[in-house]
Amino acid sequence: MPQSNESDVLREMVAACRARTLPARLEAGRARVESDYAALLQLRETDPNARIYGLTTLPGHRDDEQPDADFEERYQHALVESHCVPTREQFPDEVGAFVTYAKAYSVAAGGSLISPQLNRLILSAASDPGFVPAIPRHASYSSGDVIPAAHWTRQLLRRDPGYALKPGEGMAIINGAFVHIGTSVWAIEKAEQVWLKFLANTRDFVSRVPGAAGARTERGAGRTALSARAADFAFEDARAQQGDQRQPPVSVRAIEQTIDAFAGSLGHFADELDAHLMRPSGNPLISQTAAGDYEVRPSGSFVLPSLTISADAVINTLLMTAWHVTRRITYFLSGEVEAVAQDGATADNPLGLIQWPKMAVAKLETMRLKFAGRAFLSGGSTSQGIEDFWSHGVTVADQLAEASAMLSEILVLEHAVMNHHQTPQTADINVAADALERRIREMPAAIRRL
Repeated sequence: MPQSNESDVLREMVAACRARTLPARLEAGRARVESDYAALLQLRETDPNARIYGLTTLPGHRDDEQPDADFEERYQHALVESHCVPTREQFPDEVGAFVTYAKAYSVAAGGSLISPQLNRLILSAASDPGFVPAIPRHASYSSGDVIPAAHWTRQLLRRDPGYALKPGEGMAIINGAFVHIGTSVWAIEKAEQVWLKFLANTRDFVSRVPGAAGARTERGAGRTALSARAADFAFEDARAQQGDQRQPPVSVRAIEQTIDAFAGSLGHFADELDAHLMRPSGNPLISQTAAGDYEVRPSGSFVLPSLTISADAVINTLLMTAWHVTRRITYFLSGEVEAVAQDGATADNPLGLIQWPKMAVAKLETMRLKFAGRAFLSGGSTSQGIEDFWSHGVTVADQLAEASAMLSEILVLEHAVMNHHQTPQTADINVAADALERRIREMPAAIRRL
């Protein structure tokens, strides 16, 4: 990420998750949790009949009902278990850590009906490398992602089998945008890796193909800091076009604009994540009025449509970039690039890499087929109007990670094509993939988002 204040919380969260440490921000949140929960207890003592969603009411479309007296004691755990709908697929293990930290940050922001004791359990799980909760995949519906959240909660509570959820904690622990945020952090890591591969290949491409350098606009004009630094890196060894020659194709001339679009969408997604990490999230929330009193109020903070839209924009950018890269591959093997024979042919192999551009296009078309639909194209009703806001956040984050992997495959093909004449073994796609991974590990931190 740019070295500024723009995404400090996100950078901090990712670093803490990798090291399984507790940043000062989470430690400081303990006092906020304690004061909020003390205020909740005081409210309950002052007005024992106060209507509080999930505490004195049943969930969802049954919030006009109260739990029976003989059910009330086990109600909070029943809330969790009733949302643990059986699933068969899980996200990769690393997602569980991101989801755990996302919940820790959300609770530290205040407002949730989480006790200090339960917060300690969350923080101990976050800092424990052995806590690797399985997060269900394809199990989100409508708003809140309460099914994967309940599965995460069940695994959290197993760390302390004797812990009894306090009134309100069942709803508070499964509610909030933390599954959406956690999976989005996982997805942006995948997107950043493909961003770096794109820049590494672009640097190689413009050093081999004349014309791109002349198409650059004034440095830094109207660009984000990240985009300007990335373009400077990509064009550092760009090869100028000599003499009065036919203009190169747009796949050469529009490289800087493609970098701008990629950097812009990735940067906006990172900024959205950063903004939401330390915001209270759940339903209901406890807050302080202007007069200094506390109140428990309904909230829609458990859905983050703006985060979904920004992730959706990155997917659109990946589709555009995939199209751009396939055109670069085709042009590179067209016979128009100096010292590169048509189709990369050699005396020993006259057909060369004739099929490789077609494979790249096939991968592009698969991406279009899978990811061309927009996030808010349709919606539905699952809880009779009470919670029917389809944020699609976890689904879009999952799609973003998959789209990043597919674009990575196209970039590996391009890397192999560009280096085949120098090192024929790069036609082995595994060798090309390893070589590209080595390249991005050596790239400067200034062009990274994370």
